[in-house]
Formats: sequence, C-alpha cells, structure tokens
Amino acid sequence: MTTDSNTSTLDYAAVKPNDNGAYSVRNILSYVFALGVAGFFIYAAYGKIGPVNARQFAVQIGNYKILDAAYSNVPAIILPFVEVYAAIALLFPKTRKAGAILIAGMLLFFICAVFYSAIHLGLSIDCGCTGKGGSKAGWGVIARNTGLLIATGLSVWLYRCEPCEKTSTTA
Repeated sequence: MTTDSNTSTLDYAAVKPNDNGAYSVRNILSYVFALGVAGFFIYAAYGKIGPVNARQFAVQIGNYKILDAAYSNVPAIILPFVEVYAAIALLFPKTRKAGAILIAGMLLFFICAVFYSAIHLGLSIDCGCTGKGGSKAGWGVIARNTGLLIATGLSVWLYRCEPCEKTSTTA
C-alpha cells in the first residue's frame, strides 16, 4: 500500500488515477470488460457447485458425447471452481493475464465442444453453461462465447500500467 499526504491507494487496485489525478479511459474500459466476463463466469459457476448441481452438470457434460459418461464427473466437480478462480484473477491487474489465459482456454474449448456436438453431430442439448436450465447449445452459445472471448482479450489489451510504462521508458 502506498501513501502520500493526499491520497491512499492500494497497489492492486483495478483502476488507479495517473499522476495528474485523472483516470485512464483504457484502464476503465479494461476493468469494465474484465468485470463483465468475471461476473458471467461467477454466475455460471454458481449454478454448477454443490452435489446435486455437480451431478446435473456431469450429465450435461456427458450429453456432449466428447467424454464417456463415466469420465464426466471429474470435470463437473473441478470446472466450476476453475471458473471462479479465473474470474477472480481477471479482476485484479496483477493476475489479469493469468485469469485471461484460463478463461480464454475454457472459452475456446467450450466453443469447439458446442460446434462439434450441437452443429456437427446435430445433438439437441443444453449448453450446461449456467447449470440446470441453460440455453440450447448452438450458434447463439457460440456467438456469446466468442463475445466473451473478445471481451477477455480486450480486458488485457486495453490495460496499461502507468508505473510499468515509466520504468520501461527510463531504462
């Protein structure tokens, strides 16, 4: 934590003012994108955590016909917690890249899984995105996940660490 006579800011704060006391529009937009993606992932994970919800999610994973039904329990238990941890990491600038890598990897896998199962195989299944009662897997889910993937990338690309830029230009 850094402190001077006028302000007190946390070093890990998501959006900090620059030397002029103004907030960077890029950093604000970066945080808005990160907050939107993280909010969706936390909401999605909430519906999959717990013994009953994990069992239902395992059935939804098995419906994709990518894993044998016997092997769908482990991802059903682990994946919601990975979603939560990645979403929390996305919120803080120091861990944003790590969270973005995890979320981008999951989104790319989800996009491929939905395309393979719903589009290629023609299965009429729930996407399993938010647990029980989710939307049907198809082009709409692919479009939503692509939007989330773009927002995740923008949350990293737009963020600029002003102290980091000062040290890199003076070195």
